[in-house]
Amino acid sequence: MLAVNLGQVIRKIRIEKGLKSNFVANQIGVTPSAISKYESGERKIPSDKLPGFAVALGVPIDLFFEKNIGDTPTISA
Repeated sequence: MLAVNLGQVIRKIRIEKGLKSNFVANQIGVTPSAISKYESGERKIPSDKLPGFAVALGVPIDLFFEKNIGDTPTISA
């Protein structure tokens, strides 16, 4: 269940911060297409990419592991 919601949580944070998927992709070393697939749940996010997502999004990594996407706090840019 976590893998399904993780991409949605990352997408929500990215959009709230006003970041483009191209920026995040460049920061973590993947293609923008991979970001789209991660966020849509089409592809699982490799665990070794999570620290890169946290850095690129400027959030603590534990924010990705909230129970529900609705539980994630609004992030200020």
